[in-house]
Amino acid sequence: MLKLLHISDIHLEAPFKSLGQKGHERRLELKQSFEETLNNAEDFDVDAVLIAGDLYEAKYATRDLGYFIKKCFESLDIPIYIAPGNHDPYTKNSLYSLIKWPENVYIFSKNFFEKIELNEQFLIYGVANVWDNDTTNHLAKLRAETNIPAVGIMHGSYTPYSMLLPESSKMCLPFTNGDLRNSNLSYLALGHYHKYAEVEIDGEVRAGYPGTLEPLNFDEIGERNALLVKISGNKVKLEKVPTGIRNYEILEIDCSSATCSADVISKIKQSGINERNIVKIVLKGEISPSVELRLDEIEVAAKKQFYHAIVENKTNPAYDIEAISQENTLRGEFVRRILGKIEQNPEKEEVLMKALYYGLEAFDSNKKEVQIQ
Repeated sequence: MLKLLHISDIHLEAPFKSLGQKGHERRLELKQSFEETLNNAEDFDVDAVLIAGDLYEAKYATRDLGYFIKKCFESLDIPIYIAPGNHDPYTKNSLYSLIKWPENVYIFSKNFFEKIELNEQFLIYGVANVWDNDTTNHLAKLRAETNIPAVGIMHGSYTPYSMLLPESSKMCLPFTNGDLRNSNLSYLALGHYHKYAEVEIDGEVRAGYPGTLEPLNFDEIGERNALLVKISGNKVKLEKVPTGIRNYEILEIDCSSATCSADVISKIKQSGINERNIVKIVLKGEISPSVELRLDEIEVAAKKQFYHAIVENKTNPAYDIEAISQENTLRGEFVRRILGKIEQNPEKEEVLMKALYYGLEAFDSNKKEVQIQ
């Protein structure tokens, strides 16, 4: 049986700009999580460590980071295989090229699959991203030898799972179910998608994404993992190894009954969310137009309770829109026109409803000059 520790998307030196000064702490915590995960490799008695890309952020990387990674690798007496990703592509100026790595480290550097013999019983095939936007399907060309079990490593996009990518991210090294089936690989260790996912063929696991070791933003809610991969014959078993010093969480607060900011703060204190976590507090519901919540005070209170917090206001004033639309007033005419625009442009409903509420608040403030285009 072959045992592997599979990790990806560590993103060392990620900026965490939204966290302000605490971004420095989170960068240190990324290093801590990475180092602790590697130390587990010997405890799990694995044959090799596979790092499927985006080990670090090339844009922010320094030689100091390179020597930190080298130090972590030197502490292991286990082979380590790395397939660079789109955030840490293999280039002549990358840390992969500039640092002299320990003998137990092999970094795939070509934009085609290279073959390495792990031991007399298994082969490893790996491919690198050599620039940050490579959309070539390299897996379609791979036909691994069939006389010996083979494992692949790649930072790429399984196209049926493209919905796992946030809108700001791009596909890289895309491949299909058919490409994986035809590759003859027993297992393909993947990176790029930041959420855990398995890829099955005929009901059997053939590839996996571990996701990030540490959550990087509010798109990454929930558990974080490394993967312990056990391969015996044609059978692959994946075991999640929990990681993550902190979680990102989203807390929705219904403010419908709130009369002041203190009511909202009280609900936040009663949320039960762990104080070590990073929390987005979303205020929802309809509140009386006479209630004016102090978002700055709510955020200050939340930041005292949690490691970090931000507040997003999605409340609406509690107007009876139907009743107002029946009024024979300028306010009623305004509402009727906005509702008409929504009926004509339903895809713009969210924006137009915001305009409706802003307009009604202007009427309540005796701001009479409300223009309708």
